[in-house]
Amino acid sequence: MLGLTYRHALAVRGDGALFPYPQNTVTGPDGHVPWAEGLGLALHHVAESLPEHGLLVAGYGRAFDDPADQAEHLRDGLAIAEEAVDGGIDLRGFWWETPIDPLAPAEVAATARRAAHPVPGPGLFDADRRAKPAAELLARVADERTVPG
Repeated sequence: MLGLTYRHALAVRGDGALFPYPQNTVTGPDGHVPWAEGLGLALHHVAESLPEHGLLVAGYGRAFDDPADQAEHLRDGLAIAEEAVDGGIDLRGFWWETPIDPLAPAEVAATARRAAHPVPGPGLFDADRRAKPAAELLARVADERTVPG
């Protein structure tokens, strides 16, 4: 089995400079563009390059300013994974980047003071273990065995 992670794509200029991709989209709090379609490209590329191996999405997800946007990004990624399986890709698992935000509220506040704007954690649960909308979506998908449209 092969594991892969996907968080974002990059554009590479001829001189090697890196830029967010797609370039006509707003960047997230980490400076990268949330682009779920890139997960599909990565899955298909790896599956076509190494067809004898099952795949595991060992890390997907990122921080968002708005928890609803995080849930939408998860839904899009799960839908892409579901389409990949339906298309014959041997995808054996899909893990979110991290289940719980790594920073305690005081650390988040300190980080926000140092940053241009606060960067929320990427977890499905915040540092106080409160479920975010993405956690509720993942529970629903696990229960219903289908990705809502």
